[in-house]
Amino acid sequence: MAKGPKKTIISRIDRRLKALAPPGKKKLSDRAAALKSGLSADGIRTLRRQLDSGRQIGVRTDTLEKLAIGLGTTTQWLLKEEGPEFIYEPGHLESGDILRDHDDAKKTVRVAGYVGASGEAVYYRFSDDQFEYVEPPPGATDQTVAVEVRGGSLGDAFKSWLVFYRDIRSPVTEDLYGRLCVVGLADDRILVKIIKHEPDGSFTLLSNANIEPPIKQAEVEWASRVTDMRPR
Repeated sequence: MAKGPKKTIISRIDRRLKALAPPGKKKLSDRAAALKSGLSADGIRTLRRQLDSGRQIGVRTDTLEKLAIGLGTTTQWLLKEEGPEFIYEPGHLESGDILRDHDDAKKTVRVAGYVGASGEAVYYRFSDDQFEYVEPPPGATDQTVAVEVRGGSLGDAFKSWLVFYRDIRSPVTEDLYGRLCVVGLADDRILVKIIKHEPDGSFTLLSNANIEPPIKQAEVEWASRVTDMRPR
């Protein structure tokens, strides 16, 4: 039986899940992708059932937009397979020519504040009249922001560097394990750390240069992968 438009959307979601597979896995799970996209944990699974059964004629625009962000692509590609598939994911960067020619590419990125690389540092958000705007990294989107690193746990060479990430603030998903991320904790600290998932389900936060002791049993409320870094 030929695939209809609804089935094709599902096949493209599956294609992106495979492209974003965590180390040692064949694909990113529906649950992880849904949470990363800001949907409910069973959001993608429910969408599959609805489209397969014919109970849902199409996909809501806001759902499609969230899915595109979480899957590192665009709504146009998910819906019609038009334009570039890859916008930006570490290890899945489309050629520079495609990114430079993309009409929707960001021209500037806002520097939102300071962020701690050390365990003691506290996030400081700039006020509206203090915002600075800098040149964006490849594949920046409307959600991309920058923060300036304060503290030394990334290594002295990275002090005052700019760290770029997507300010979506989704719960930790398995594709972030072992990755350098901007991490928001329950005590309002926002740090730049590598996330380690422990067998008991807890999270340990590691410094990039192993300069500081790990933060064990960290109460992580949200995390976003670092997409780029550069000196100021």
